[in-house]
Amino acid sequence: MKNIITLAAITLTLTACAGREARQYEIAKNGDQNLNCASVAREFYANETIIIETAGERLGQNVKNVALTAASVVFFPTLFFLDLKGSERSELSSLKARNHVLADLGQSKKCPKPHSRVGNFYDNYNNIVPPAEQK
Repeated sequence: MKNIITLAAITLTLTACAGREARQYEIAKNGDQNLNCASVAREFYANETIIIETAGERLGQNVKNVALTAASVVFFPTLFFLDLKGSERSELSSLKARNHVLADLGQSKKCPKPHSRVGNFYDNYNNIVPPAEQK
């Protein structure tokens, strides 16, 4: 019984190490009202670059998780390295909200509307349910 408790504690400790913590992005910042049109557009496009990089990171993580799950059939400790935190989802949500604030700010200042490079990516990404959240 003591061995089972020890194994469970080790398992929980190792699975907590998988993945990374989500980066925090502010949705509204002090000084937003002082931004000019060029600054609004620059930050909007910078956020979209981060969105594209984060989506690529998530895709790579999904491929890694599939490979680790397949490998667990032969060697079960590989399950400890699955990334089930979904930090990318919260990052993408906060960046989407930030870009919405920037677009509204630009509109209120009569700036040209920034052309999104990611299009409907937000909607498609939010419909993807990670394996850990499926029932």
